[in-house]
Amino acid sequence: MMALSALGNVHTTTMRAFDAAEFAAIVEKAPKMKPSWSDMAVVIGDKGRILPK
Repeated sequence: MMALSALGNVHTTTMRAFDAAEFAAIVEKAPKMKPSWSDMAVVIGDKGRILPK
């Protein structure tokens, strides 16, 4: 991160943290998503490595 910021093209913002109750309220309001099997599938390469789909 320090090397990247040394280039001068990085801006950061500090945000406040949420306590457990606030975070739970945010998660509760988030849209519910149903995972699909195709999203969970992985591809195993010829050497047993997990490859991106």
